[in-house]
Amino acid sequence: MEKKKNSSLAHLTIIYMIGNFSSKVLSFVLVFFMTYFLTREEVGEYDLILTSVSFLVPCISLQIDSSLLRWLLDKTQSENKDQIFENVFGLLFRNIFLYTAIYWILAIFIDWNHQVYLYIFSVLMMIFPTLQQGTRGIGKNRIYAATSVVYSLFFVFNTVIALYVFKSSVDGVLLANIIALTGVIIWLFIKNNWWKYLKIKKVNLKLIKELCGYSLPLLPNTLSWWLISASTRYVILGYLGKEYNGLFAISYKIPTIVLIVTNVFTLAWQEKAIKTLDQKEAETQFTSILSGYVNLVMGIIIILVSCSKFMIQFIGKGYYESWKYIPILLFAVFLQAISAFYGAGYLRAKDTKGILYSSILGGLITISTSFVFVQYMGLYGISLSIMLGYLALLIFRGIHIRHFLKIKFPIINTIILTLIFIVLTGLLYIENKWVFPISLIISLIVFTIFNYKYIISLKSKVISKWKKSKSMG
Repeated sequence: MEKKKNSSLAHLTIIYMIGNFSSKVLSFVLVFFMTYFLTREEVGEYDLILTSVSFLVPCISLQIDSSLLRWLLDKTQSENKDQIFENVFGLLFRNIFLYTAIYWILAIFIDWNHQVYLYIFSVLMMIFPTLQQGTRGIGKNRIYAATSVVYSLFFVFNTVIALYVFKSSVDGVLLANIIALTGVIIWLFIKNNWWKYLKIKKVNLKLIKELCGYSLPLLPNTLSWWLISASTRYVILGYLGKEYNGLFAISYKIPTIVLIVTNVFTLAWQEKAIKTLDQKEAETQFTSILSGYVNLVMGIIIILVSCSKFMIQFIGKGYYESWKYIPILLFAVFLQAISAFYGAGYLRAKDTKGILYSSILGGLITISTSFVFVQYMGLYGISLSIMLGYLALLIFRGIHIRHFLKIKFPIINTIILTLIFIVLTGLLYIENKWVFPISLIISLIVFTIFNYKYIISLKSKVISKWKKSKSMG
């Protein structure tokens, strides 16, 4: 039974990996491209726009996309899908209407850059995740994965045209994003035949109350995540300036590689955790998968920390010193990944308040320490603040979740891998041509040792699939 569950989880992970890995790699390559056409200040400005939108979107949408997914995955709600879609879309577009009115009233009295583009981009970013989660909820995981790829390809193509051909700047990148989002949103509506849900036949106030009752506690959680990972951009802007914000934005791109893996896993893991009904089975599964997950994520950040200084050389001039902040941010991403793993346990129990309290704690620690640390340690202080925020988040969830789910944390392996990570970080500060190859070899050996069982399992599955396809051919 457990093997069947893990196999199903692996299947979901592979589907999400194809979509998310492709899109994240394309976005990652695009950032390298952008550094050759945009100054550090312009990169910092664009990063601030993304940060602002990531704050606005959940506030306006009320995280209703999370409720949509949760209700669609609930087997007891299978007969009410039409009503769920109608009421979710109705609530979302009503909120967008109110947002539109407030936005343009404020625009009369306050002037800010990129007003029109920022408005359109923010609205599209409210609609897009809702359509994606709806696609997941009705079981069209392949379409969900394809959506990310199509959007990223479209966005990359448009951005290259804007920067290389038309010599544009931040406005060009925003317009490229808007065109890409509009295209995939129309495609999803057509592919899933969702136009019929734009006309609400009957407002179900009871259902809307239940949906909001689930999603609203997630809103402070999302904003707390924003406080931990994104709010520091405004601290950097206030104390150091846009140029340093651009530098920090590039530092965060290497840890984004880890997020490619962890976000994909989290998508699949949330779905499996929610559907696992038996308590004893859930505890066994959580403990087993957590052990392998820690080894995998730590193995990846150990490889990346050994390569970080080397990789930064391929970014545009003026960004080289960003390698210094990558190790701390990598470890912060590890803490974030394990915290998100525990978050699936809260979703399974429908205890979103636990998610809320832990995230608020992490957010408050990050923002309060960043104001102090930035004055004495600059971007090092910002990186450290983010790491401390995620550490507090993980500790809280690890202790609190035991009230309803007994999960054993792999302490010994985590300590060993953390010490190896620290040693490899120290080697980055040694200026010697042999440091990189030696560090890389060590990191690959460590990754193989701690993930050997999974590597062999993956190898066997690939060979089995290849033999099967060969025999069928």
